[in-house]
Amino acid sequence: MEEITVYQSLHIMLLAVERASKMTFALKNFVRFEISKNPIKVNVKENIETVLTLYQNQFKKNVILIKEYEDIPFIEGYPE
Repeated sequence: MEEITVYQSLHIMLLAVERASKMTFALKNFVRFEISKNPIKVNVKENIETVLTLYQNQFKKNVILIKEYEDIPFIEGYPE
């Protein structure tokens, strides 16, 4: 019985570490943006993923998010 509890605890810890890692990566991406005077090449998919990661805790329970990306070329724009 203790073995199951330890396994469940380790699984919960692993999920928490994965979430923290994703959040850290998203925050690093978000913070690196400076207010641009001129448009630059922007990866739209990466920016969408960053926003979704930052706001994942705002989603209601039992919400299913379906992401269907096509190959999106970099576009000229303002990442912020």
